[in-house]
Amino acid sequence: MKQLSKRLTYANVMSSIAVFLVLGGGAAFAANQLGKNTVGPKQLKKNAVTAAKIKNSAVTAAKIQNGAITGAKVNLGSLGTVPAADKATTAETAKSANTANTANTANTANSASTAGTVNGQTVVKIFTLIPNGSTDQTIASFAGFTIKGDCTGSNVANLVLNPPNETTDLKAFGNGNEEPFFSHAQEGESAELSEENDRGETSFSAATLSGAVISGNLGYEDPDSFVDTEACAFYGQVLVTA
Repeated sequence: MKQLSKRLTYANVMSSIAVFLVLGGGAAFAANQLGKNTVGPKQLKKNAVTAAKIKNSAVTAAKIQNGAITGAKVNLGSLGTVPAADKATTAETAKSANTANTANTANTANSASTAGTVNGQTVVKIFTLIPNGSTDQTIASFAGFTIKGDCTGSNVANLVLNPPNETTDLKAFGNGNEEPFFSHAQEGESAELSEENDRGETSFSAATLSGAVISGNLGYEDPDSFVDTEACAFYGQVLVTA
């Protein structure tokens, strides 16, 4: 014991404690008490951070690189109407507005404003008043075709669809105050749009050999159709495909 006491000095005790801390307790302490900002990219194993280790809602928009999310990663069914295409005014705003489904208010492929042309088809509105006593008046014209008529006395008369050339085919039918009718004209002849009726409605279609096609509806009314107008009224619309 006396020999052990002589060797049990302060320096020997402290050395033994230091060895213990390094080999055992110190390692455990270090593993559970990592200092702040001591783990960096070099300490992380490849693929160490999995989806399960990411907290819900932890990844914000600021952390996503611009352009990183492509169309293949987007659930298209979750998207509503693109804001810029909902009230697009030009093709610059609605980039690929070729149909009304792409841009809700788009009426043309080149301009999504108020034009009436869609894929080469044009809608022509007709509203014309002809003073009583007028004859051979042009009511509307489109794709080389013209509609002409008279307003004489108390009647609409000679309401016809004139073709642009001799290589055409025209058809018309309608109902009026006198009787229904059907008209067919070829080789440059005009199609009757009213026959013996002073007022009524007619539907017509026509085509040229070059491929121009029209179809439309026309209502017509003898004088005083509108109060105190003293004029015959013609109104409707025509779809023109040139």
